[in-house]
Amino acid sequence: MNIDILPLISIIIAYLLGCVPTAYWLVKRKTGMDIRHEGTGNIGARNSYDVTGNKMLGIAVMFIDVAKGALAVAIPIWLGGNFFAISLAGVFVVIGHCFNAFMSFKGGRGLATAAGVALMVNPLALILWVLMYFTAFVIIRRDVHVGSVAGTLATPMLLYTAPTPLVQMLMFVPNADITQFKLMVFMISIIIFFRHIEPMRELFKKMAEEKEESEE
Repeated sequence: MNIDILPLISIIIAYLLGCVPTAYWLVKRKTGMDIRHEGTGNIGARNSYDVTGNKMLGIAVMFIDVAKGALAVAIPIWLGGNFFAISLAGVFVVIGHCFNAFMSFKGGRGLATAAGVALMVNPLALILWVLMYFTAFVIIRRDVHVGSVAGTLATPMLLYTAPTPLVQMLMFVPNADITQFKLMVFMISIIIFFRHIEPMRELFKKMAEEKEESEE
């Protein structure tokens, strides 16, 4: 295979994998509901659980979405692609999950799919995200979106300042470009943050209402 076309192939395959609407299919099969019009409308694991009350279904959605991210970057690795192609796959599988062209560009928030990418490439990004998620969840506010946004914003910054030997030690991909890896994490973080703007806006609205009620 011509190595020059691998980046393009990686983008296409990764985006299509990201577009697999796991939550939509499983919720539809289990309950007949269209998850796009239930709960938050988010096509992801948490909303799957919230609208069905079925914990196993939510877990199944999460694991399949993680697998989508892992498979998307595994393909260019198996095809012998360079790290640029792998990075593109990591970014575009998250784009496909968050902005699904077959679901009117609706999708999930990208966290599980991004976790799959990290587990396949370098788990340090996921470790940092989890640490910052729980820190914000406990210290700032016990809200999953607060934790998610904190983890998403902090991870690329912490990764940027992380010692290069540590990043290299945890890298699963041979001959990886550390700069490209950090850029991939940064781009994925932007996508995930964008998908969290709406729930954060709703949270701020709720907090304002709670404040008004407490002052009455």
